[in-house]
Amino acid sequence: MMSDSTYLAVMLTALGAFGSLAFGAIVRVSPRFAIGTWLVATCFIPYWVGIDVAGFLPVPTLIGVLFLVSMLIHGPRVQRWTAIDYGLLGMVGVCGIAVFAFDGSLPVWFAMLSHWAIAYLIARTAGIAAGLDWVGDFFAVTMTSVGAFAVVERLTGWHPFTEWTMSNLSYEIWSPLLERAGEVRSEWAFGHPIALGASLALATPFVIASRFHLLTRIAMLAALGAGIMTTGSRGAILAFACSFALTALVSKSSQFTRTVPRWGIVLVVPLIAASALAVYTQIDESGGTETLNSSGYRMSMYSLIETLKPLGRATSYYVLHDGTTVYDRYTSIDNTFLWFGLIFGFIPLAILIGAVLVLLTRVVLIRATVPEIAVAGNFPVILTVAPITQYQIILWFVVGLAVTSWASRRDPDHQPAGNAAQAEAMSV
Repeated sequence: MMSDSTYLAVMLTALGAFGSLAFGAIVRVSPRFAIGTWLVATCFIPYWVGIDVAGFLPVPTLIGVLFLVSMLIHGPRVQRWTAIDYGLLGMVGVCGIAVFAFDGSLPVWFAMLSHWAIAYLIARTAGIAAGLDWVGDFFAVTMTSVGAFAVVERLTGWHPFTEWTMSNLSYEIWSPLLERAGEVRSEWAFGHPIALGASLALATPFVIASRFHLLTRIAMLAALGAGIMTTGSRGAILAFACSFALTALVSKSSQFTRTVPRWGIVLVVPLIAASALAVYTQIDESGGTETLNSSGYRMSMYSLIETLKPLGRATSYYVLHDGTTVYDRYTSIDNTFLWFGLIFGFIPLAILIGAVLVLLTRVVLIRATVPEIAVAGNFPVILTVAPITQYQIILWFVVGLAVTSWASRRDPDHQPAGNAAQAEAMSV
């Protein structure tokens, strides 16, 4: 006779298999519904809900695997890989060498595959399967909803996801709420205020360039901005302002410039910048010693650059008796590029920086698409935090959309679903 625990395991396995087949069928019939499901799960299910299989796999990763497998079987697939795709693939390979031949971090490399790569590949196929316009609009709506809920969370003190308990390390790390100046900061399902604020800022260009009515987009921007302010994240506030300014100033043929006159842009951009600076200053001052120490800590970390090795962990790396990873005296590396170099070495870091320089060059030359501007505008956060929780997933999803939109404009044979004008509509 089967024990209760065995029966439960069998039932869960059967339900998982049935759910996988059902989701695969949905992907084949309605890619938009499947992509929407993945985005909603990413933004509305806490990061710590998942399973441990060689490493932690959150719900977005599990759904993403099903999506990609179905796409691999039924299509459509990425029709043509770009130089950026091959460069990023090379970076992952070099990081693997740093892990297995030197002393790079296996858990971080596993996260690179299970979080970053899956989100990136979903975006590379999503634009083709569902259309870039639709994906961008749905992303804008989803993140606007998250921003609105973040405001409700702050005003009411309602933190629903703290009750989603899991017996894993991710729950212990990410479920506790954080405060600044005596006020609890909004986190929604993202496990950290910075992760929430940075993800909301990434949606700013998508909202501006969306196909909704002007007043609707203004209301959506207000929800994003208010949601970001509830996080108390200074980097996210700057990213919101940078994203707005870049989208407005670099735009050429987007929906934004067809509905907002140039004199309006000239007036609005300085107003947004001044407002962001005022909020930034207020948070900086209200945080007192905490924000002062945080800024000083981040600036002093750059001394670790001289400890980088070609491949593998930096020479400043060691582990305390309690298992805490430390670089010199720093237990937290609040800079994505420095963090990446300290873990894998300056060779893979150089590859990553090379891709970033291509992106920044396109922005300066006013050739960037909406997703590219979203990544560029997010640099105030990227330079002040390491990839964490859903933020890393959403960031690499947007990077994938950037490459897809860029490839679509360069190659007529690489057009996404829908009409060929969608690639141009995603350009600004």
